[in-house]
Amino acid sequence: MKIKLILGTLILLLSGQVNAAIIDNDYFTTDTNSGLDWLDVNNTFGLSYAQVKETAYFTADDFRHATVTEVVNIFSEFGVTNFSGHRVTENCSGVRNRIDTMGPGYNAGNFDVLEGWAELEPFDPNLAIHINVDATFEGNGFDNSRARMDSIVPKDFNHNSNHRGHWLVRETLSPVPVPAAIWLFGTGLLGLIGFRKRRKAA
Repeated sequence: MKIKLILGTLILLLSGQVNAAIIDNDYFTTDTNSGLDWLDVNNTFGLSYAQVKETAYFTADDFRHATVTEVVNIFSEFGVTNFSGHRVTENCSGVRNRIDTMGPGYNAGNFDVLEGWAELEPFDPNLAIHINVDATFEGNGFDNSRARMDSIVPKDFNHNSNHRGHWLVRETLSPVPVPAAIWLFGTGLLGLIGFRKRRKAA
């Protein structure tokens, strides 16, 4: 009975490490809470709205532009729920880590910045919105972050920029990985339990 209790506790503890909300998969990031893969924004730097739709990300990998709500949600765990342009969270390091994972963005003096285009809500076939997220560096007098939606422009406008990309998402294709060590540990414990039962039976 004690062994079963210990086994169950260890498996629960280890599985908690597997169910991380954010998984960095090299060129995209999986958010297991929403079930979305996010293409790293820097993959689309310099591309206009029309150009990005001709890339393999759209035509072969099933990415699409994220909605405003989806972009807000990916940063909401850090307190970024208001995209008005005001300083909205004190969790600057969390936002900066997310920028590094989903970008990286670019350095603008006292800020790390990630910016891209997203879909309006409700959907508009002709207009897109520019969403900017930044995080200040510690020690500059105001260590906090800002998120803003600062322009709505026609989708056929040439909004390509070396520092501006696109917030692209798809339904997640990558299962949450279970490290081999957990499988080995679990099967080893099960083997020990079976061995102990056989010795008792003998």
